[in-house]
Amino acid sequence: VHHVALFGEFALAVDPARYSYVPAVSGRHAVWAHEEQGGLADDVVVADLPTLTATPITFLQKPQGPADISGDLVVWADRRHAGDAYDPNTEIYLMDLSTGSEHRVTDNPEGQYHVAIAGHIVAWRDDRNMAASGTLNGDIYLYDLGPDKRFGSADDGGEIRLTDDPHDQ
Repeated sequence: VHHVALFGEFALAVDPARYSYVPAVSGRHAVWAHEEQGGLADDVVVADLPTLTATPITFLQKPQGPADISGDLVVWADRRHAGDAYDPNTEIYLMDLSTGSEHRVTDNPEGQYHVAIAGHIVAWRDDRNMAASGTLNGDIYLYDLGPDKRFGSADDGGEIRLTDDPHDQ
């Protein structure tokens, strides 16, 4: 068990050439997106709160983030497979901080974003069915990592579509 004793306000991300947004905290970690002003190269950053050490976990030339965290599991929207700024291909990725392993959760040419995680459930908005429905409303999907919280293991519940009614969103 790690105990974090932080009192008062302090800055984890201080860089005048970049700005940080959409922070999330779970246990001993904080996570956020860190973007260059006017640029398109966001990174996902994780901070170890007891040491106040921040480390980027993505290093790509295309945007990653925003992110969310639950325990040692970090999820984020990632545009590494997008062709250009107008390509809607945004995927969901997961990293297990305890092992350093990264996993692609979604694989669809349409956009998946607004990702969240709680325990072993990953949730996101997904636009893969918009063209077929002719609406501008995406669906909400879940991925159940299973009790072991490991992506791709035998106990995974897999992907679940929660909504399919355009009025649900």
